[in-house]
Amino acid sequence: MRPARDANEVAAEQVKAFLGRSSEEERATPLFVFDAGYDPVKVQQGLEGSRCQILIRLRAGRCFRADPSLAGPPAPTGRPCRHGPKMKCKDPSTWPEPSTEYICEDAGYGSVRVRAWAKLHPKVRAHEGRGSRGPLPIVVGTLILVEVERLPRGERRREPRVLWMWWHGPEGMAPDLELLWRTYVRRFDLEHTFRFLKQTLGWTTPRVRHPEQADRWTWLVVAGFGRFHPAQSLGWRARALLT
Repeated sequence: MRPARDANEVAAEQVKAFLGRSSEEERATPLFVFDAGYDPVKVQQGLEGSRCQILIRLRAGRCFRADPSLAGPPAPTGRPCRHGPKMKCKDPSTWPEPSTEYICEDAGYGSVRVRAWAKLHPKVRAHEGRGSRGPLPIVVGTLILVEVERLPRGERRREPRVLWMWWHGPEGMAPDLELLWRTYVRRFDLEHTFRFLKQTLGWTTPRVRHPEQADRWTWLVVAGFGRFHPAQSLGWRARALLT
């Protein structure tokens, strides 16, 4: 990605390019999972009209607004209210009843509880019409909270933290909570792969100056990883194959 590009716009373009490789009749509705570094509003706006699902991790301190119809009867004077009651992720007293809920027992995470609140929206601050004095865009989605009893073996010394996520899908489609929480857990496995590429294979060690150089070095790292993977059974000799 070039320095002047916005990561959210680039991500939306890449998703659209992927969706364009197959017709809608040939595939189910795909699910794309993003880390907390992405803006859910910008990604959702960039994929408007695309038949796909997005799942984006959120910071725990964010606030969201419900539909203005839940704020009570409108005032006799003044402009109509555009935002309903506020829901603060850090303040459970502000949480309304969830739209749907899923509870299960998992071998690694123990008791798992997933709750979802539909038809919420954040107050948008950075948008295309900023400074024009026009109305702020309303981007509606589903807020999801995942709570687990414990972490898997090897990480149980740390206390589990709650996981807030933003989901949006095609009109008329409801979120599959069982699928969503397991999908994001699966994404953590990929993080270990990226850590290995960076710390052991030196993916981010070179200070290259051009995108083409970064692409060439990335392919070399991928080739090195492909060489290492079948050598795992060799144990300590696997590292020697990479040197």
